[in-house]
Amino acid sequence: MDVLTEQGGYVPNNSSDYIGAPRLSGDGGVITLIELDPEKYESKVIKFNLTILSNLLTAIDRCIEENNHHKNRSAFLAELTRKEIVHH
Repeated sequence: MDVLTEQGGYVPNNSSDYIGAPRLSGDGGVITLIELDPEKYESKVIKFNLTILSNLLTAIDRCIEENNHHKNRSAFLAELTRKEIVHH
């Protein structure tokens, strides 16, 4: 994981996101899962500007407020980004 993150890679999501993925089961290979603390491999935080439609930002804020799953907009967007990257 150290080499992966040093080269700009990302820390994979929870293993449950991978179980049953067609790209991992199509060739008869074996999947081995290990538990690790992803925070250990997170790289530094970078602040940037984002242009987004106001109704999308309102929907994000409402989702954060209603679900209490994310601390803030940044955490919300970071999790969605990780999920999207995993599927590619």
